[in-house]
Amino acid sequence: MNGRNEEAGKKSARKRSSRVKSKVPKPGEQGYLTATQLRNARKRRAKKEKRKHSGAVQTSATNDVDPSCKFLKNPMGAPVVQQAKAFFNRVLLERKFPVHMGATNGWRTVAKLAVRPDPDTNQVSIGLFAPGSHRLIPVPNCKAHHPSINIAVGTLLRLCRELGVMPFDDETGSGHLRHVAINVERDTGKAQITLVWNSEPYPDNENGEEGKQSLDLLTKAIVAKGQSRKRRRGKAHQAEKGTPFLLHSLWVHFNSSWKHDNAIFSHTAGPNCWKLVSGERYIREQLKLDNDLPNPPMLCFPPNVFRQANLDQFTGIVRAIRRRVKTFTKLQTNKQINCLELYGGVGTIGLNVADLVSSLTSSDENPYNKECFDLSAASHIRGKASYVSKNATSMVNSGALKNADVVIVDPPRKGLEPEVVQALAGEHRPKLLVYVSCGFRAFQRDCESLSSSRW
Repeated sequence: MNGRNEEAGKKSARKRSSRVKSKVPKPGEQGYLTATQLRNARKRRAKKEKRKHSGAVQTSATNDVDPSCKFLKNPMGAPVVQQAKAFFNRVLLERKFPVHMGATNGWRTVAKLAVRPDPDTNQVSIGLFAPGSHRLIPVPNCKAHHPSINIAVGTLLRLCRELGVMPFDDETGSGHLRHVAINVERDTGKAQITLVWNSEPYPDNENGEEGKQSLDLLTKAIVAKGQSRKRRRGKAHQAEKGTPFLLHSLWVHFNSSWKHDNAIFSHTAGPNCWKLVSGERYIREQLKLDNDLPNPPMLCFPPNVFRQANLDQFTGIVRAIRRRVKTFTKLQTNKQINCLELYGGVGTIGLNVADLVSSLTSSDENPYNKECFDLSAASHIRGKASYVSKNATSMVNSGALKNADVVIVDPPRKGLEPEVVQALAGEHRPKLLVYVSCGFRAFQRDCESLSSSRW
């Protein structure tokens, strides 16, 4: 009798084992993790256990401070400012390196925020990762953010928790909402919101998928919330305190978890991974250059292109570039001045100096930039501006520097590729090089390399 019970127990265990094995997600399925992701998840769990047993306590005073506000009280004391001053004071010799400081509150009009489970409730939490980690720090009222971003974050947080939206989990690869990207149109204060969803695009004719149902409920709730503000009028509406939730547009970007990539957006996944749910396609911005350029181009920004987070301060950079290009053109005997822009984005710099040169060729590897550039160029300058969808290395290797008198570069934080530095220092070096830096260490490296080649 005992033998039969023991045999039955073994069969039951084998069945349970087979059922567990059959539930392991395969490549392409939701929840699938690569070998590297599984290994990293095990490491994170081990670190968690170690902290728990060692009695380590993370205090809000030391670990949960918004990293974007670290130097708001004393921006001039930020390490990068000190490094830049020391470097340029050495390079410029007799000239002092000036530092221009703008507003410290409400300047950021672009935010890409992570969504992860709240450690206590497992509900949606929205914020920034602590430096060098995937530990989320909630930022419900970031001082650096434009007020419309903070309002949008609060609205999304409430709706996600009311609807039971599942946040993305780094350890298991499960959950639906991974990130939220918010861009603010400065003139209207309206928010362009993008939900980064942990899935492949859903077929329109399928409604049974849990993730699709959750996404449909959330997008409808966001649109309804945004539209309710438009319908409300009168004294009650005017008396409402604070900044209202103003929705410019709502997008969904499908980025499934099994792709081992830390990028928030995937630019190689194809246009089907971007879906405009409601509103206008582009945020539209003009740089206020005053009398220097009375009718600046209208720049177009969908969520899948780069946009400077502080356009107010960036306008000052463009003014300085215009002054330098003007001085250069006045000294040239040849009236034909050709300008090449590398890492051009949607043409934020190039289109705002196009009136000072004979021709402008702008370029960038992001395939979504060209449409935006062409729209802005069509309304601003005709026949003298063109766009090439190539990265900077491909551009210089194809001979783009041969006829360029002025070259403008605005690379990402990693700086110029070695091939680009080599080409700029070669036989087709331009007469004027304008370098806008996003990362000072990379700029210092590139500057020293170019200086050593007698630039």
